[in-house]
Amino acid sequence: NDIDYADKLVIFGVTKIEPSKLKDKIISSSSCDCVAIAPLLESLKSKKIESCWIVSLHPYVSDQQLLDNTPKSHEPVLSPLMLRSSINSLIPKYTSIADVIMKALPYLKKKVSSYQIRVPTSCVSGALVEINFKEKVDSIFIKKWLTKLKEPVFRINEDLLTSIDFCGDPHSVIIDKRFIKNEGKNLKLLIWYDNEAGYSARVV
Repeated sequence: NDIDYADKLVIFGVTKIEPSKLKDKIISSSSCDCVAIAPLLESLKSKKIESCWIVSLHPYVSDQQLLDNTPKSHEPVLSPLMLRSSINSLIPKYTSIADVIMKALPYLKKKVSSYQIRVPTSCVSGALVEINFKEKVDSIFIKKWLTKLKEPVFRINEDLLTSIDFCGDPHSVIIDKRFIKNEGKNLKLLIWYDNEAGYSARVV
């Protein structure tokens, strides 16, 4: 994992570069998934998260195959599934989302699990996030929570949009208000984020 080689992990809206510690030479800005999900979880810190389950839906990327293929002799195969056709398959994949989030937010250690599915679209990621809290989460809390979320990290969507409509959106995470579900101590969310433009905006 790239973050293991970094002196400092910085996620905009969660952690900062401290002037007194400029001896850090290698700064990791994490990944598009973590840039979106870590601020989301941090914003809910007051409710004391017991566990979090994440399934990210990530577009195919340039190192994947257009058609089912065999490995090139000079390249190691990290996962045989990544040799399957990216434009014809939903490909389950190991992801380091949980590991990075727990590193950025130590209070969530052993409380986060994550999975990723590479999907046959070229732009905009989504994620299904399920969070269990120590305390009850009601509609009053959710309404107050949403009003506190600020740009450029957060955007709240209520419009009839699909993933492609968020292509080029510079926010870290777009919370789809249409699909917020809460019951007792459980909260379910659907979020969107442009895995290129949103991430790059935070790096800059």
